[in-house]
Amino acid sequence: MSLLKCAVPWPACPNCVVGEVDAKAGKVGAICRTCRRVWAGFPAGAPCGQNATHVVTDGQKDAVLMCDAHAALAAKFIPSAKVEPMRIERREILL
Repeated sequence: MSLLKCAVPWPACPNCVVGEVDAKAGKVGAICRTCRRVWAGFPAGAPCGQNATHVVTDGQKDAVLMCDAHAALAAKFIPSAKVEPMRIERREILL
C-alpha cells in the first residue's frame, strides 16, 4: 500500500502550514515567503508530493487531493473552495 499524494503542481511549506511558496523565476526550486525554507532541485510543474489529507472541491465540483498546507491555502484564498478532511481509510491505495 502507498499513501495518496497531494496533486498541486508546486510545493507548500510544511513548516508554516500556510506559508506561501514562490517558484524561483527561471530556476529549478522554490522558497517559502514566511520561513524562507528553500527547495533546491524542485522541478517546475512537479506535484507537491506531500501526503494527501484533504479533498478540495471548487464551485464547479472538480475535486483535487491536497496536503494540509495546500488545503489551508485553498480555504484561505479560494472563496468557493469546499475543504474536507479525507477519511483515514481513503488515504491509502493498493499498488
